[in-house]
Amino acid sequence: MSNSNLSREFRLLLNEAQEINHQLELLPNGRMYFLKNGKYTNAYHIQCGVREYLPKSKHELKVQLAKKEYLAARLEDLLPYLDFYSSNADLFADSPSHTDQLLQDSNFKPLLSDISALSSELNAWANAPFPSNAPFPEKRIHNSLPEIMVRSKSEVFIANALHLHGIPFRYECDFAAGLLTLHPDFTIRHPRSGKLFLWEHHGLADDPRYMREAFNKQALYIANGFYPSINLILSYETKDHPLTQSMVEHIIREYFL
Repeated sequence: MSNSNLSREFRLLLNEAQEINHQLELLPNGRMYFLKNGKYTNAYHIQCGVREYLPKSKHELKVQLAKKEYLAARLEDLLPYLDFYSSNADLFADSPSHTDQLLQDSNFKPLLSDISALSSELNAWANAPFPSNAPFPEKRIHNSLPEIMVRSKSEVFIANALHLHGIPFRYECDFAAGLLTLHPDFTIRHPRSGKLFLWEHHGLADDPRYMREAFNKQALYIANGFYPSINLILSYETKDHPLTQSMVEHIIREYFL
């Protein structure tokens, strides 16, 4: 396995660890353990030093606490690998990708000039300064792999996945909609065609007021040539149904890979 692939594998592990931490925050406090009492085994919930018996009627709480135990165990499994990578990061420095090597090959380069030109243009676009005047920039408190601060952990999943797949994007870039300026969460260029896409993530889909504003914003995008499921990507989550990394990967495969 090449250094580039190793680096990507460790980044994916880091991504998984971040998602697990996000899910753990949504699960009930405390832990569950079992005590055998004669021929019966009883479940107990302990938090803040207080123990509570869990009867059959609290099956859903048991399921949630069991899930929490599983996720905590999975995170514990990941930590040695992440610690090893952190301690030996210089061993896994990214090497040029196979496509980059091919585009630099003197035999192939003249025959792939169109692809090479687009790749260079997209790279320059992604790294160029751009106007971003979205309100409340101080709420960008979550760091992502491309070292971009975003507003939510779900947006971390999206930014990380776009970065890992080499898809050029800008975060909260100004978008002119008539007399108004909007700030789509992600402005994206298709890595093969260069076509422009917008991605809006709605993190409070169970809030009617929030969604009314979201629908008004979507109407403005449509009026300016961006249509849902064509070049406007819309994702949603509620308190009980958070966005997951696998959902983000599915969306990216559908539109860009």
